[in-house]
Amino acid sequence: MGSLCSSVSVMRESGTRIRFTMTLTSAGPVTLDLYDVSGRHVAQVYEGAAQAGETAISWSRGGVRPGMYFARLIAPDGAHGAKVVVQ
Repeated sequence: MGSLCSSVSVMRESGTRIRFTMTLTSAGPVTLDLYDVSGRHVAQVYEGAAQAGETAISWSRGGVRPGMYFARLIAPDGAHGAKVVVQ
């Protein structure tokens, strides 16, 4: 049985790269943003069209400091979030 809504998951790749995996129930425009624990927008990880199913995005954290963050995916079926630990 498939997921009833879209989701985003996060894992560290190597060095300063972080891998985000978006699983979408339908194709359409999406944005994936990163926020700090106070709710301040830190970075836009992705903005554009994505197909239904799984899409992986490799993102370089650049100047984002180590700490706890929250990823927010806005997809055709709504908003979804995930915790992100930057080391």
